Amino acid sequence: MITKKRSSSTQAFVSVIIPVYNDTEALSKTLSELLNQSYPVRLYEVIVVDNGSDQDTFAAVKNYQNIIYATENKVGSYAARNKGIALSKGDILAFIDAGCIPAHGWLEQGVNSLNNVENAGLVGGRIKFSFVDQNKPTIIELYDSIMYLNTKKYIEEYNFSCTANLFTSRRVMEDVGLFNDSLKSGGDYEWGNRVFDRGYRLIYADKVVVTHPARNSLKELYNKALRIGGGLQGVNRISNRLESFPIRMLPPLKRIRRIIRDEQIATVWQKMKLMLLIVFLKYAALLEEIKVSIRGNARRL
Repeated sequence: MITKKRSSSTQAFVSVIIPVYNDTEALSKTLSELLNQSYPVRLYEVIVVDNGSDQDTFAAVKNYQNIIYATENKVGSYAARNKGIALSKGDILAFIDAGCIPAHGWLEQGVNSLNNVENAGLVGGRIKFSFVDQNKPTIIELYDSIMYLNTKKYIEEYNFSCTANLFTSRRVMEDVGLFNDSLKSGGDYEWGNRVFDRGYRLIYADKVVVTHPARNSLKELYNKALRIGGGLQGVNRISNRLESFPIRMLPPLKRIRRIIRDEQIATVWQKMKLMLLIVFLKYAALLEEIKVSIRGNARRL
């Protein structure tokens, strides 16, 4: 059970929780912007939880004041977030990923969006993408920016918000429970649906903005596809909503149509390469899901 601690201030005290695995340079950029928010600095804390990094993430943190640093040895970002929650004292919990750059008013807008709606369960904010060359994104970067982190769609169609830009209250977290730390991916989906099933409102807030660097290598996209595939199998095992594999073997026509209709993709050649990526990554994720399912069944026998 999480002990609720109320701030004596009329404004809510916020705990910002950041899981990190390596990438100390990206973490430093996130911290710099978090400590320069429009929200009063006395009314929030920043908690960084290292999840078994090879790099010295503490070296990136020690240069900043008022940062709480912890480690979590259990592998998985949701385990790290749960560790941050356990250490937190805020009435409001804000989640962001290392490498994401929050807008100057991120905290203020997030708190207002959560407090201004009755029975709010969570607020998911807008996630913008940055590219190595902002004027000329690569095919990989385009794919990442088009296919992932569409918070508005996630909330309206799938009842969750990704943890790269998420606000909730301690009261809600106490009610629905922590993130499922047995999941390596999809824990935000599983938790958000618990919030929804408890009757809370899920809010998309366009003014709650962070900027996320787009992945720029095929290896990064492939690894993400494997995480999604393995994580989806874990979520389906919990929810008993596993769709039949024959149906899911069909080509990803909705995603292909999205690419065809997307106006920011200028040429036919770009559209063709993106469609090939969609098919390749879809079946990579599905294969990983099958492998995880087989391993899970073998352990139960």
